[in-house]
Amino acid sequence: MSSDEAPDGEPTEGTSPDDIATDDAPTDDGDDEMDDGQAMALGMGVGIALGAAMGTAMDDLALGMGVGIALGAAFGAAFSAQE
Repeated sequence: MSSDEAPDGEPTEGTSPDDIATDDAPTDDGDDEMDDGQAMALGMGVGIALGAAMGTAMDDLALGMGVGIALGAAFGAAFSAQE
């Protein structure tokens, strides 16, 4: 009995290594530098997270998020400027 057969001798589907889907995603191109879009997204994520934490601590989420968006833009610009 091969590994692709059930105990009753019937072939099973999807158990062979050939049946397993492979990841066809592009491989890493070796470029470790962030582009401006990635840097801005990182900055906005950090700023908004800080703003949400500040807003929660101050019991004024709207003010905290406003500060967070401003911080996010500043962080994003700073991350973009770094070479």
